[in-house]
Amino acid sequence: MRRRMAAAAAGLVLLMVTGCSGSSTPEGEALYTAGAERYDEFASGLHAVLMAVHEDTWAVRQKDFGAVPIACEDGKGYSFHAIREATPTGVSADELQQRAERSLEELGLEVSTEVFGSGEDEQRAIVGTGGIF
Repeated sequence: MRRRMAAAAAGLVLLMVTGCSGSSTPEGEALYTAGAERYDEFASGLHAVLMAVHEDTWAVRQKDFGAVPIACEDGKGYSFHAIREATPTGVSADELQQRAERSLEELGLEVSTEVFGSGEDEQRAIVGTGGIF
């Protein structure tokens, strides 16, 4: 599962994306069952990360609720994505980063972090990969 989060001084953006479903895409009823299971895991992971990082209100960007599957480029399978925004107060970017890293690790993902820019323009990309995604 690939999850991306950028934390800046002014706010926080969380982007979560699943990988494509693989080379053998089920058909018929099995397709819907696999999609529902995949989405349930994605939505549960999204909620866990959101609440670990910031327990207050998150906004949905551009009607991007994440429940609509997106076709993979090779035409085999689909992925889900979601973008959420928040503006936490009283917490440092370092603390937000630590919370995000811990929550992704608790989901069994390998975590890497990159920092771009500095000062008010600083952004942190915290990426978790692994799992069925």
